[in-house]
Amino acid sequence: MKLKHYFVLLALGIVLLAGVALFGTFRSHSTLFYVTEGFVVVLLFYLWYFYRKTIRPYDTLIGGIELVRELDLTTRLAPSGQHETDIIVRTFNDLLNRLRSEHLKLEADGCHTV
Repeated sequence: MKLKHYFVLLALGIVLLAGVALFGTFRSHSTLFYVTEGFVVVLLFYLWYFYRKTIRPYDTLIGGIELVRELDLTTRLAPSGQHETDIIVRTFNDLLNRLRSEHLKLEADGCHTV
């Protein structure tokens, strides 16, 4: 199962639990109902932010790895603006530069690669 699917399951579980809490407070405590409803809205925004900061860069990295698997050595990943991910992106791009240089050197020497 993909990481994205685990994230969606987690989000659905949290929203379901929040829905149960909303249902339980609706009839008995109207103030608590609105506080819980506000919490659910804030939680949904946080989940959206978390998705953008974790899952999207992960998908970008996987896409770059798939291109390398297809021997596209001209691939470069763009920085995401997130410190941890950008370290991986810089390392990925540096490794591809080295690999491409070695590949070009071998071709210039007359070696055939598969």
